[in-house]
Amino acid sequence: MAEPLVTFCMPLKNRPGRARASVQSLCDATDPELFVLSICEDIGAEKMDLSDMQQEHSIEHWWVDTGQTWNRSLLLNFSFKRARTPFLATWDADFLFPKNFGERLVKEIDSTDWLSEYIRIGVTETGRSEFPDGNAVGKGQIWGGLYVYLASKVAAIRGYDERFQNHGHEERDFNDRYRAANEAAEKHIAHHGYVWHESHDSGMRAKYNFANRRLRRVNKLCRTTVVNESGWGEAKITREWRSK
Repeated sequence: MAEPLVTFCMPLKNRPGRARASVQSLCDATDPELFVLSICEDIGAEKMDLSDMQQEHSIEHWWVDTGQTWNRSLLLNFSFKRARTPFLATWDADFLFPKNFGERLVKEIDSTDWLSEYIRIGVTETGRSEFPDGNAVGKGQIWGGLYVYLASKVAAIRGYDERFQNHGHEERDFNDRYRAANEAAEKHIAHHGYVWHESHDSGMRAKYNFANRRLRRVNKLCRTTVVNESGWGEAKITREWRSK
């Protein structure tokens, strides 16, 4: 039996329908022996329940209380810290995966120089996706990304900066620090349909976060690589569920 290779980490709050569809999509597209799913869900009005889903994957679903409105960094770090695979992947609740995704990703991992690279897979919009400032991304356009990192290097810099509130710029900041700490480069894969992003209007996006942008600028200017204290990736657990 093969050892698990990648843990996919999803931060979640109040999007159970989209998240469940994404979980099913990822399970259908990957080998359960190689891929583990970790979901960290904050307190919200709507919660996701996977207990009736028929699948063979190892899934860990944590419900936590961060004490904040929304902190994507902390939720990701919670899953990062508990993963036991050599690679970690970021995974949003509105990502959808084609049937050959897992096979393609394994080949990509095998061909990557992990001493000096990490992977960004651009996601393809299923429709028009709007931003609060009035801008938009068109249907079929590649935007954003699913990221794959070496777990040991994530731990060395203690994950995403948990001072970032809500979301916005936390991903760019982490990649800045990952590159600086490891003299690494981003391997950007921009293939249409490699991963799909279920598009949505501006009402489902956070407003532009100027405080986060300033924090990223300070980290970069000071060449900061490690930001969190040793207790990073911790939140009050209110419930947990495992598929097996």
